[in-house]
Amino acid sequence: MGKNITFVYHFVSMERPQHNRHISVLESMFTAFYPVLAAYCAKYVKDQDAARDIIQDIFLTVWEQRAHIDFSIPLHAYFLRMAHNATSIICNASGRKGSTWKMSLI
Repeated sequence: MGKNITFVYHFVSMERPQHNRHISVLESMFTAFYPVLAAYCAKYVKDQDAARDIIQDIFLTVWEQRAHIDFSIPLHAYFLRMAHNATSIICNASGRKGSTWKMSLI
């Protein structure tokens, strides 16, 4: 819970002079949550490259949608829901090859 509050505090303010700090916070979130997301994705998607792509898309979506995220919900809940949605799409796609998906926050 403490990590979530720290990330939220540094990530919510979107003033342009703070851009480098926001990138640093995003990198910290990536470092903190990557192992959990990698394990979750590997459980459902057997292709490591696809699992990495999912995780990158999750963080890209968080970055792009940061102004719309409800930070009262723990970040790990967002990340795991996004990973679940993406892995479900890939697993259900016919042939499991070359599927594309658009991340959503829910």
